[in-house]
Amino acid sequence: MKYITFCLLLLSLKAFAVSEMVLSPKNKGFNIKIGPKAEIFLESSSCENIESLRDDFLKWRERLDNQSKEVASCQCGKRNIEKETYDYFKKELMSEYDVGRFQFFRRWQMGRAMNKTCYMDITNALPDQVAEMTKKQLIKDHHNKYFNALYEHHGVNCFSAAMVGGDILGENRFVSQSEFRNFIKSPFCKVVEYEDLIPGDFIVLYSDHPADGDKKPVHVSTYVNESLVFEKKGGHKDFPFQFAPASESFRIHGKKGEYFRCENFKEMKEKFVNIEAFLEVEKDLRNIESCLSTIYNHDRKGSEFWAIADLVKNSLDPIVDLVHDKYMDTYTDDRTGILPGKELENKYWFILKQQIISMQEQVNTNLKWVSPLQLENDLAGR
Repeated sequence: MKYITFCLLLLSLKAFAVSEMVLSPKNKGFNIKIGPKAEIFLESSSCENIESLRDDFLKWRERLDNQSKEVASCQCGKRNIEKETYDYFKKELMSEYDVGRFQFFRRWQMGRAMNKTCYMDITNALPDQVAEMTKKQLIKDHHNKYFNALYEHHGVNCFSAAMVGGDILGENRFVSQSEFRNFIKSPFCKVVEYEDLIPGDFIVLYSDHPADGDKKPVHVSTYVNESLVFEKKGGHKDFPFQFAPASESFRIHGKKGEYFRCENFKEMKEKFVNIEAFLEVEKDLRNIESCLSTIYNHDRKGSEFWAIADLVKNSLDPIVDLVHDKYMDTYTDDRTGILPGKELENKYWFILKQQIISMQEQVNTNLKWVSPLQLENDLAGR
């Protein structure tokens, strides 16, 4: 299963303590928790600790052109926190510390602790897609005895988390190193300096020992602020979506990085309008992608899994030929160069070609255990 080697899949689960296999970071002055109505809450000892983080999330959301929504204010103590919210988190605290019904002193201690705790609902501050991934992980963390993993199958990786969180892809799926590398090298992304990073930028790490001099990314995380990133540490089904210390990625990987600012799909779409057939094909791919994303939640032994896999595979087959033809049409007849004025179109079709390779790689690996490298070589040599 070569495709699960990307994004630190050489790193075993033993590299993480059980407590670290959750969404919320340790020792950062706040926790991220699921609320009584599946809201996303920041919890801290003071509002100051979480208001600046809320502002960073809002900056990330605004740059993606997500619709502006009202964000709740920070509230502290029993007198200020909404009763349903207060009672819910107090009950959670009692359960966490296994406080019995007649342990009156401990119950008093828990109540005192709650009166020194602040909460803020940040559901509407996060980018929409990030909020969805965050909720999914929080529900899994909260109900750990019922949910052993986010997915039934390996595949959804760090590249997927970054591109979905950046509104570049609509659904989580396997994203290959090649697909991600070609995207960040496309006209939709630009390199920025560390000092210029803003929420939503990509921190891309590379292997210290690239094969044959090929500079392939091994990990990406999304910058939130100088001490916090959003990421998924690998394509293993047990690896969580996380808000992690920024230093942790560099410590674990030990790699050198580059920083990229990429456009979201809405901005990208505005540049596609003059390219014949591109938007139609792109729309078809997004629909197939949506179908493929459901495969991760089905047992491989079930008939529904195979029905979805077959549907995705059969739907991609005709698009492969179309995209390849459109891509090759941008070249001169002797294939020695790109036609004048077709440079951007060449890059656009190549991006779609890489997306198809990723999706076929996932489906074929699940179905026939075809070598991803062989698949990519076969498609590239069409």
